[in-house]
Amino acid sequence: MISKVSVRNGLNGELSTTDDGVKITGLINHLDRYSLEKMDNQETLGGYRYTIDFYSGSNKISRIIIVDSKIMRVDEVYYDVIDFPIELETIDEHVDSL
Repeated sequence: MISKVSVRNGLNGELSTTDDGVKITGLINHLDRYSLEKMDNQETLGGYRYTIDFYSGSNKISRIIIVDSKIMRVDEVYYDVIDFPIELETIDEHVDSL
């Protein structure tokens, strides 16, 4: 069970953290909307919009990096976001509410 989420803004370095289950669920539900396809090229990409760390107790269990509206990295694997791009404004709203 995810008990805490920490989000680092890649544009300004600000760190936001919450253990509020409603806010965590809202963010996860939003991220679950996106379909992903593993990228052929797994070379490290520079820069990111957000780094999102998920915790169970004090243990980090997963990391998602939103590189931009079309690329996401989940636990060291890069994915193309298919169907429609990540709504960065909505992610901004989730992060601002933490």
